[in-house]
Amino acid sequence: MDASRKRPRGLPALLAMAVLLTAAAFHAGQSDPTKEELMRVKKSYAHRLLDAVVLQDYPTIREEAFRLKAVAETEDWNISTDEVYVRNTDAFIRAADSLMKAADTKNAEGTALAYMDLTLQCVQCHRHMKESSRLP
Repeated sequence: MDASRKRPRGLPALLAMAVLLTAAAFHAGQSDPTKEELMRVKKSYAHRLLDAVVLQDYPTIREEAFRLKAVAETEDWNISTDEVYVRNTDAFIRAADSLMKAADTKNAEGTALAYMDLTLQCVQCHRHMKESSRLP
């Protein structure tokens, strides 16, 4: 690997800073990011993640999974104490962890399966939230 492609040792810290700066950008001019803004950010990370999984771009897979996990761990993400919502969030975080581990070992099948699990967690949570909002 040539020197220009080596990942800096401080990459996890830089990624954490990028996530925090993104979250801080939400707070400019308003007290809290809206649910829609968080979902737009999450969706942009997920789209880049899909591209990376298809291309087997393991550094990008790891970065985007890390970003998704970081968003899911923010206070703004946790909009409900509903047991199913909490379980879905925990499952989403575990799937992001699995995705990062698969990317670290350059496991193409593992990244694809973990990506599918991550996506399934999104779908299940969205379905639950939509269904629970109809309840009296």
